Amino acid sequence: MTPAQYQLLAILQSGPCSGPSLGQQLQVSRAAIWKLMDQLRQQGIAIVSDQQGYRLPSGFHLLDATKIQQQLNNTEPSAELSVAVLPHTDSTNSELWKQAESQRHGSVLLAESQSAGRGRRGRQWHSPPCSNLYFSFGWTFDCGVGALGLLSTQVAVACAQAVEQACQITPQLKWPNDLYLAGKKVGGILIELQATPDGPSSAVIGIGLNVAMPADAPIDQAFTSLDQHSQQVDRNIIAATLAQQLAQSFSPWPPKDPQTLLEHWQRYDMLREQAIEIHTGSGIEHAQYAGIDTNGGLHAHINGQERVFHSGEVSIRRA
Repeated sequence: MTPAQYQLLAILQSGPCSGPSLGQQLQVSRAAIWKLMDQLRQQGIAIVSDQQGYRLPSGFHLLDATKIQQQLNNTEPSAELSVAVLPHTDSTNSELWKQAESQRHGSVLLAESQSAGRGRRGRQWHSPPCSNLYFSFGWTFDCGVGALGLLSTQVAVACAQAVEQACQITPQLKWPNDLYLAGKKVGGILIELQATPDGPSSAVIGIGLNVAMPADAPIDQAFTSLDQHSQQVDRNIIAATLAQQLAQSFSPWPPKDPQTLLEHWQRYDMLREQAIEIHTGSGIEHAQYAGIDTNGGLHAHINGQERVFHSGEVSIRRA
């Protein structure tokens, strides 16, 4: 999304506006306004044109850093976080890594669109404009990398709790860090670390949530969106709730009671008591899922033996 496209949407958020008025505010010709409208419609934003002028469809709202920050400031306990929203970036994770570590800690960065959003194992994360949540969160832990075994588990649980709180629906979690609704993927997490054995350890946590993903999006697996399951879908509220949940989850770290965290995971666990396929570099193994441990490892029964797998080694499918 270009700055001009974003500025046009920001104007239309206040209500219908005529072509000449938009041209005057953006200091461009009416032909340029028509071209911008056409570009936005091609990106999936259904701008309406009628006797009142141009207007946005009902329920359309841009991400608003001020609204998100205000909600964070009004929560108890208040988290000292800073929020920024970009019209466009290649990747919110990549953009956040560009900041100095002192600035990155406690930073919440969102974008209306991405050109190079990333999922696990280098997969592309489809990122159409103004429809979903592309969210990155920076945090510095005092500990070394050895104390971060439950980080992925904690982040996934915080995401599930945030969706449940903000949208009044209960998602499921698929190890290590995918969110599902009704058996279809609705979100994913990408955690990137700069860590040493002794600490400190710097993390950028990228979260993609399908809030209103177009039904014809070119995604190569079954997917869904929050708006298909809830009438309480406000991207600004979801973003603030998610940031607050993460900040609370990390203070203090490591978790004082890992067993309680695992109990929270079990509440959302979509693989519980399921037959699974474990995809490794050498093939596929069939197993019975047996939960996760206090290091975030997945336990599975294979041919009468219990084995442990870690997220960087394998991918998991339901059998």
